[in-house]
Amino acid sequence: MANTLTLHPSGTNGCTPAPLNWKPDAQHKVAIVNHSGFEQTLSNITPGLLRAAPHGVITVPKDGCWQGTTGSHRPNPGTYTYEDGTARTIPRTGTIDPS
Repeated sequence: MANTLTLHPSGTNGCTPAPLNWKPDAQHKVAIVNHSGFEQTLSNITPGLLRAAPHGVITVPKDGCWQGTTGSHRPNPGTYTYEDGTARTIPRTGTIDPS
């Protein structure tokens, strides 16, 4: 479903978002579902992309779901960071492109 981002397990306590280049509908309800087995945080979310993302951060509990609405951020796409659970010291980046 285009309006759902799924967090799959990765590394140690990390996640792999699918799709990595998420293209939900603009100004529609969306969900982020966490199947990683651990609480996950998406941060540095470009302002205006997801409503109800205070301070650009969303924390999704283990086996939980976050629900919100996409904004109408322009220009598209925007980005977010996540922890992939590997030994790399830099955060990984995904995109959100409401269209």
